Amino acid sequence: MNPCSGVTIKGEHKNSELKFIDSENISSFLKADYEYGYIYWIFYKVLIETGLRKGEAAALQWKDIDLKEKTININKSLDFQEASKDQSKIFGDVKTYHSKRVITISQSLTNDLLFHK
Repeated sequence: MNPCSGVTIKGEHKNSELKFIDSENISSFLKADYEYGYIYWIFYKVLIETGLRKGEAAALQWKDIDLKEKTININKSLDFQEASKDQSKIFGDVKTYHSKRVITISQSLTNDLLFHK
């Protein structure tokens, strides 16, 4: 007999279903972002094209981006909770050791970031 049968775990039920945007809706999503504000457009374009976590993208600095080599060095993350409390602790470590990485970006994103800079 299983001692756990019939046990109910109390607490909040987390919805583990991933939510994502279908690829055919990306261009209209980015268009709406651009109309709402350029900064939202460039932020979401970076997220979509690189697969970065929002904290990783928000922590990017120009020294992390090599436009000549078309790479981004992911080495920190913005801690949204700490940022509201203590500005000196705004940047934290990436999620895991293996989250530190260098990724290659497309020519299109390189051009957009060059224009943004």
